[in-house]
Amino acid sequence: MSKKIVIIGGGPGGYVAAIRAAQLGAEVTVVEKGKLGGTCLNRGCVPTKTLLHAARIYKTVQNTRQFGIYCTIDSFRYDKMVEKKNEVVRNNVIGIETIFKNRHIKLLSG
Repeated sequence: MSKKIVIIGGGPGGYVAAIRAAQLGAEVTVVEKGKLGGTCLNRGCVPTKTLLHAARIYKTVQNTRQFGIYCTIDSFRYDKMVEKKNEVVRNNVIGIETIFKNRHIKLLSG
């Protein structure tokens, strides 16, 4: 007899629990009111760290002279940084959706 589990919230706690429950043979449904991945993936940790990474690269290039490396940054394109951030978020969401599909985890909006 299969166990049926409903998980409220598709953030990190919810999707990890859903995947594990499915691995253990449960029939799993996740109810998410926003986007799969929750705040951390879509608006918090992941987007912020992606933009911070771009800022660190910029700063590193500015400080290369002390190592005998002479280069300049002509400009930076914030719109391209945002595109990269969106790509990282999108790829992570697609990854979770793919796992859900492969594990037959149902996702409901609500």
